[in-house]
Amino acid sequence: MKVRDKFLSDGLFQAITNNGSLLYSELIEVPVMDLIYISNYGNRTLSSFGENTSVEDIGKALFQMFGNKWNKLYDMSISNIDIDYNYSERLTEDVNNSGKNTISITSLNTDSVNAYNDDDFVSDKQNENNTTNSGENIDTKKREYIKQILKGSKTNYYNDILNYLQNNYFNDIIIKDINEFLTLSIFD
Repeated sequence: MKVRDKFLSDGLFQAITNNGSLLYSELIEVPVMDLIYISNYGNRTLSSFGENTSVEDIGKALFQMFGNKWNKLYDMSISNIDIDYNYSERLTEDVNNSGKNTISITSLNTDSVNAYNDDDFVSDKQNENNTTNSGENIDTKKREYIKQILKGSKTNYYNDILNYLQNNYFNDIIIKDINEFLTLSIFD
């Protein structure tokens, strides 16, 4: 028995949706999915299960086996994905510096005098000066840096999504699941 003979009057996708809600029917209506399936795969031969089981039971089995998978796949395909991918890094640094400074300066000054109209100087008095400076410093700093990076570009990300959708058609995944379950891999 061929697919078109079994599902032409009673649609397969209608039988599947009678057992539960399939989210992809928001994009493609159930009668249109039946039409697409019959027109593309109507000449495939049904397995013995497909030939000897009612359309309602086949729809129930397919919904139980694949309904959750198809709904999750649909949710993922329409989800709103943030494409900015801003990467933000926050670096907080606490710097504590402490130290002690000691400076010791010794100077010796000698005053010299000379007599009137005499070119020779003679030592008069000496001054010795000792100075010691001492200090302690404690320095605490808190630094915070925020670095933000745009990873990739929006255009590249859109291209990746478009390539995925062009290479992985949602309907093809559903049809492949149905055909593997319901039809023979051998063609007449």
